[in-house]
Amino acid sequence: MEWDYSDKNAEIMMAYIKEHLQNAPGIQLWNVWLGDKSTTQKKRISLDKLKTQHISEIWGKGFSGNVECLEIYKIRKG
Repeated sequence: MEWDYSDKNAEIMMAYIKEHLQNAPGIQLWNVWLGDKSTTQKKRISLDKLKTQHISEIWGKGFSGNVECLEIYKIRKG
């Protein structure tokens, strides 16, 4: 997916993630150049702590030259 970062787009993405996680245990956001085999810098965060800042950190700066992944998971109740 090609996407231009803005705070408004980050809010839209957060709404999509919240909706998606109603039926899935997690979702991953990647910042990678096609075919790059570099070591992945992976971060995990729970949905209840997700902020637009996290989306900005992975997608707001373009491709940094490092493969990055933000994994967002929902906390299981019970």
